[in-house]
Amino acid sequence: MSELKVPPGWTLETLDSGGSLLFSPEPERYMATIDWAGRGIRTGLSRHGKFISRAEYGGRGWRQRLLDDAVRHLSSI
Repeated sequence: MSELKVPPGWTLETLDSGGSLLFSPEPERYMATIDWAGRGIRTGLSRHGKFISRAEYGGRGWRQRLLDDAVRHLSSI
């Protein structure tokens, strides 16, 4: 997997499940789970349930687009 660009102040941690957990900057510190295999986003720490993203992710750069959508989602909370 190529290097993903995470905005300054944001944190992306790898989960044992193969997904990632994205944290927004302090002081709010919201989080979203990025399911790379399922190519979707869930609010909070979650391995089950409906994805909040509706886009189709494929082709070159899909991982970065998925990450960018997760950042946009958490920024809108």
